[in-house]
Amino acid sequence: MPDLPQSSGGNQGADRQLELAVTHCMQSWFPVNPAVLQQVQEGVASNRYKVNRLELLNDLKKDSALFTWSIKRLIENGSLLSDAASPDDVLKNAEWSELEVVLGSRESEISSHRLSDMSELQGARLKSALISSSAAEVLASKQNLEPQLGYSCATFRQLGLLLISWNYPHVYKRAVSTLKPKDKLEAVLGKILGFSPTLLGLTIARKLGFPSTLRIGMGDTYAREEAQESEISTHTADTLDRICKIGEALARAADPEHYPSAKLDWNEARSQIEGMLGPDGMRQIRAKLEKNCEFYAQTMPDVFRFPKDFAPVTTVTPSKASGGRSLFAHNTYCKHCPERIQESLQGLYETIDGNTIAKSNIDKLTKEVIPTAGFARGCIYLIEPDSLMLVPRLAIGDTSLNHFKSVMYNAGSSSFDPIVAAFRCQYPIMEDRAEVGGQNVSYVAGAMGDHQKAGVLYLEISEEMLRDRDSNVLLIYKALRQTLNDCLGLR
Repeated sequence: MPDLPQSSGGNQGADRQLELAVTHCMQSWFPVNPAVLQQVQEGVASNRYKVNRLELLNDLKKDSALFTWSIKRLIENGSLLSDAASPDDVLKNAEWSELEVVLGSRESEISSHRLSDMSELQGARLKSALISSSAAEVLASKQNLEPQLGYSCATFRQLGLLLISWNYPHVYKRAVSTLKPKDKLEAVLGKILGFSPTLLGLTIARKLGFPSTLRIGMGDTYAREEAQESEISTHTADTLDRICKIGEALARAADPEHYPSAKLDWNEARSQIEGMLGPDGMRQIRAKLEKNCEFYAQTMPDVFRFPKDFAPVTTVTPSKASGGRSLFAHNTYCKHCPERIQESLQGLYETIDGNTIAKSNIDKLTKEVIPTAGFARGCIYLIEPDSLMLVPRLAIGDTSLNHFKSVMYNAGSSSFDPIVAAFRCQYPIMEDRAEVGGQNVSYVAGAMGDHQKAGVLYLEISEEMLRDRDSNVLLIYKALRQTLNDCLGLR
């Protein structure tokens, strides 16, 4: 195995975790579009691509998974990249007999996932990758670079995020749900996984022997240091890095539901694009995107729709409101809550659709609704299956995450732990003036997720709530927990 890019901190456990993730992701990949695969295989069978490799490249670009996997498989089979080559050169230069074998692969041989199983978040991730790669393709031509190089670099820059969204979907969902305006998804995922999506993609790129220019364009600081020590020019790599970042900002701007920074990203991307392409720049990128998204849009038109000029739109649609009202009606615990709590929950449900995780909804629930309902403080714990831990992820009320500790949920212990007990129990548990973390508190805790447990909602009961004889603490808790499940799309 080639030397791996250095992970943060040089932690051997993190390095091992990264190696396992690389192996798993390279085997499972992410799903191809069956319609594109069929078109490509028909082109191979008719020898249409034999004398026109450019047509093959243009067709493969309509499926990010098939494009990246074909390059990976050809390299694994012995094709080599020169230092000056772009990944797509592997497709241009491969023997026809090799291409026939690789492109003749079945859908299940390419990925263990199916596009028909795609979640809303996975669709958003794929859409973002297509926006950024299409933008980089157009911008590259204005920077004296081959458009295919811009497309390839941008696509492989997105590889880590794409692989994580499909192979670690619960981790990806958790990271997106906790994003704040100044947060970077890369950094949040890195804290959870122990390695960043960029490092995952770069490690795969190094295993495949990608040239240093491309890896620097993908964000490889290790390759940049090597180039500087050897006094090799990084001008092309720096240009690739810059245009890819513009495309990524544009992609975030087009997805305000999952990126609180969308408006800032939009201003940055628009300024850069118009500076390079002129006032017609957005139209050029959209035309390229529509071509690259042709089959995705035919297969899943509701997912692959794009706002005009990619500008962020954050209004709540009628379908969302009606979806929220339906979820509110199914949260039967709400009707047992005091009227003021019912009104707060009903207002919150107007912005919940059950599929999209919106940080604003989680903030409103944890910062406004839960504290005013009578719970002094608390914490949301989420599971980390790889480490078998329940990890505190979001503090509620008058407290901070430092007051809560991670616990193993499958280990036997002589001492009682309310978080572990709640996770294992079918029903919420409640104790009055019990000792928790060295303090006497009254609390209620229960597992999140009905069919697949995702964590624990732990809430401490205020003295005022305990004295209020009209408050049914357990029913109020159940209403709030179900609301949290609906905010997170848990079933």
